[in-house]
Amino acid sequence: MTANVRATFLSLLLGVASPLFGGVNAWTNNGPVALVTALAVDPGSGAVYVATPGRIYKSADHGASWTPIGPDFDPQRYITALAVDPTDASTIYAGIEQDGGVVKSSDGGATFAPSRNGLPAYPGAAEIVIDPKNPSTIYLEGNYLYRSEDAGSNWTFLSFPGTADSLAVDPNVPNRVLAGSFRSPHGGVWVSEDAGQNWHAVANPGNTGSPDSNLIFDTSHPGRMYGTFGTTVARSDDGGETWERGDASFGNSGTRLAVDSASGGIVYATDAGQCIVGTGGPPCVNDLSGVYRSDDQGQTWTRLGDQAISGASTVAVDPTGQFVYASSLRSNGVSVFEYPWPSRLPIQPPARRTRTTLGRPEPQNR
Repeated sequence: MTANVRATFLSLLLGVASPLFGGVNAWTNNGPVALVTALAVDPGSGAVYVATPGRIYKSADHGASWTPIGPDFDPQRYITALAVDPTDASTIYAGIEQDGGVVKSSDGGATFAPSRNGLPAYPGAAEIVIDPKNPSTIYLEGNYLYRSEDAGSNWTFLSFPGTADSLAVDPNVPNRVLAGSFRSPHGGVWVSEDAGQNWHAVANPGNTGSPDSNLIFDTSHPGRMYGTFGTTVARSDDGGETWERGDASFGNSGTRLAVDSASGGIVYATDAGQCIVGTGGPPCVNDLSGVYRSDDQGQTWTRLGDQAISGASTVAVDPTGQFVYASSLRSNGVSVFEYPWPSRLPIQPPARRTRTTLGRPEPQNR
């Protein structure tokens, strides 16, 4: 173990952010000494926000140090969603599970106030999505689907055929929203052309299945987007109307995605693996979970870095593309990967296989 890593671990044990950084081409575990339940990056400044049970933290130096912002929240109600206004970094939204609803800060996180007029007693808060062309329009995906047209002052219930499990706003077409649902009988991708008032299902050729955790646009290619369908990642080049599934298979469903649009479309995906915490069984063997990178629109994937981030569950990218952030439900803090600047060359040549199995031990010969 290097002195740099030892210093970082020591600082984590003491509850102090380390001034040392792990260097380039490697993951450094840093951040609050607590479970990270939500992660967001300001698309303008690159500031990083994370939620832990009872607190929100901010880093303005790519994860080298962290500062608590806002009040103490109820640690029994996890903050499950964070979003930063892309045009005003002082406006931050946080979604709280159960009956917590939405809270909003208009002063960069110094204070937060409830933002739940029109929400029910138990709205849930799995995802908050801001319309990048009209940041006053915000969508809340929780137990149901809601929209605010006045930056969170008031919310309106949106009738959706089923339960929305993922949500994306088209950055190029006004009022166009996509939602994914994996729950029968309304599983699939749904599109609204009028800001969520009406929905129609789109065809999913190639037996892509239903999106279960993430829909995301690549802003460097108008119309291109990605979605997770079971244990695979699919791509659409026409704004979600049709989809092409990649051959790579991840270790389980629930893969989260991030796109480095500044690079021209490098895609990142989490693989939480197949190890289940708390079962009393043996530790993971050949743990291939972590963050994976694709340079060919999701056809092949290579794990980023030379070690696993066991149980990786969230990933985000700095707006310059130099830093990648990830968190795990199996460990505390935030892992930060730094590329040598200005290069984003892969750490190793990406696998060029027609079919790649990720996050699963290879079958043993008997």
